[in-house]
Amino acid sequence: MIHNLPRFPQEDEYEWASNAGPNGQSILCVSFKSSEMEKIAKQMRFTYPYVYVHNLPPDKLRIAPTFHEVVSREPVTITPSTNAVSLESLGGQRFTHYAMKSSFGQDLYLDLVAQEQRSNLLVETWQRKGPLPSNCSHGYCVRNIRTIRFPDTGVEFPYTKDHSKWAVSDDNKKIICVGDNNREDPHLRRAGGILCSHLPNVWKQYKDSVVQVEPLPVDGLYSKALKIFLGVATIFVGARWYKNRYEGLT
Repeated sequence: MIHNLPRFPQEDEYEWASNAGPNGQSILCVSFKSSEMEKIAKQMRFTYPYVYVHNLPPDKLRIAPTFHEVVSREPVTITPSTNAVSLESLGGQRFTHYAMKSSFGQDLYLDLVAQEQRSNLLVETWQRKGPLPSNCSHGYCVRNIRTIRFPDTGVEFPYTKDHSKWAVSDDNKKIICVGDNNREDPHLRRAGGILCSHLPNVWKQYKDSVVQVEPLPVDGLYSKALKIFLGVATIFVGARWYKNRYEGLT
């Protein structure tokens, strides 16, 4: 289960946190095969969760011994600072989980997911402390969602009322991701992860909810336009040189 609910779940009983009500939240539940447990445990070594209660039966611990390091919160010495792993759900759906250590020091969405998926992303996250602007400087564009609306209900709210953390590709790859990191400065130095999959129907529901997207900064647009212009100019100059150099030789 990947979620962003404050203080959830409680150790001794089910309780919906009072401060979770005013804002949107996201929860992704996936049932995995036992054979995937060790891979999940190794990803959790990167994300370094705060474990306050656990239940590890001996037979499961034999399958996934790394969970012992997870629950004991042993110091993380593994390298590199990010890792991606392919997982298969109990129903046969393929997922990719991306994990980052706090030492990664970069944006989970722009510097990891967009690069690995080779796709532009629309991202909905909590942005209150040092928000990261929409960005196209790394080969792929990551744009912040500003407003979402549920088409069937007409319910609409801005990102300032949404504590969820998810992303969708804005192309025909139809990728949906749900994670636990925000696009804000403090989260560049915070361990976390995100689970992505090609789920066309789910992707469409999320994609269709996007009403407004943050425009790119002017300097970002200028930089991208300049790169395109220089590329075209280089091709033009090269073509003229070739024509002048070899004209009349045939």
